[in-house]
Amino acid sequence: MLTNTVYFQVNPVKNFACSWGILPSDFLNGIKNEPQNIILLNDDYQNANDFNMSTKFDIIAGENEIREYMIDNRTSTKKWVDFKSKEDLDSLSEDEIADLLYLSHMGMPMTGISPFSAKINNQFVFLSDSTGFTKVYLRRFNEINQILAVCLKRHLKEQWNKRRVFVKSIPFKDVDLQTLTKLLKLGITGVIIPCDMVEIEKPKLEIPLMRHRKQSPRVIWNSEAQLRAGTEKVGQITYDISTQTWELRKDVDDEGELNDLV
Repeated sequence: MLTNTVYFQVNPVKNFACSWGILPSDFLNGIKNEPQNIILLNDDYQNANDFNMSTKFDIIAGENEIREYMIDNRTSTKKWVDFKSKEDLDSLSEDEIADLLYLSHMGMPMTGISPFSAKINNQFVFLSDSTGFTKVYLRRFNEINQILAVCLKRHLKEQWNKRRVFVKSIPFKDVDLQTLTKLLKLGITGVIIPCDMVEIEKPKLEIPLMRHRKQSPRVIWNSEAQLRAGTEKVGQITYDISTQTWELRKDVDDEGELNDLV
């Protein structure tokens, strides 16, 4: 399996991103404010530390407790929505509780229903499954910038350390906003960042950017040959070690439009 590979597709109109290879820790390290309370939407009572009698939802309260739950690899399927206070949960109607359960089961809100509730004032909806695919709704969609930046740096560091065992690690600068914006535009139609396929020609690290030829995003690639067989190259992202700068070159001009992304 290509373990240092990222796939993501974004929808800035509906405020969600689908991904593979972006870890829960990348999410937590990328958002501005970590949640203080979350509803566990998949009856994950074993990881809960509290229970709301009004809604019959298991919950986790406390920032540290939520972080511990998120980075725990023993729980691969995580489905939750954050909330401000326990009193807000008591105000949810039966229909609103049903909306949350539908969101968890179907991975999307009911038609005409927002994934963001005014009553519980949630900022996120986090839905992952056992295959490693994740769908996240973000009220402030521009937070996806930093999540992706954190993820990309982590994958590149892992690949550098893997190939350069006896060479000291190098500092990777944060990905600049211009490069991120270009990358997210490609992400509207879905983009694959195979860090496993990075080419290291000092002073540069070059990673190809790929996309599916057919609409079949839920694929986990086991080899470079399998990945190349079903994709086409759409660009390249480069990190220059000497200048500590990023650059993205596109080979296509048909990416979508990002509305209010920055």
